[in-house]
Amino acid sequence: MKVESVRRLLEEYQIMEEEESLQLLTDLEPIFSPFKSEGQACVLKNEVTSTYSRCIACYHGQGIKRFDYNYLNIDAPQPYNQIVYKNSFGVYIGEMKNRLANFRVCNAFLEDKDLQELGKFS
Repeated sequence: MKVESVRRLLEEYQIMEEEESLQLLTDLEPIFSPFKSEGQACVLKNEVTSTYSRCIACYHGQGIKRFDYNYLNIDAPQPYNQIVYKNSFGVYIGEMKNRLANFRVCNAFLEDKDLQELGKFS
């Protein structure tokens, strides 16, 4: 998991110089920081999964894409190298007239159980 792969994607779509692109990379840095621990190697435990969720902060109620992943810190001393850590982050993608208008990292979103509970009322 590297911010560099996101940077390449933004460059490919020629939107790297946009303010939102720079902010997105800045916001992703702490999310991916466990993979850059000094002298310690972290590896993904399984595939990154994505699902739909809703923002509960900045874009209150708007749909976002949530990404979940598990990882191990394999260079940590035993038994800590056996601990599976879980992390999630969301990305808000705002469109206007079928054009990308805004995109941001979302740190406050509903979990699956919350979405299921809300679904009972719709």
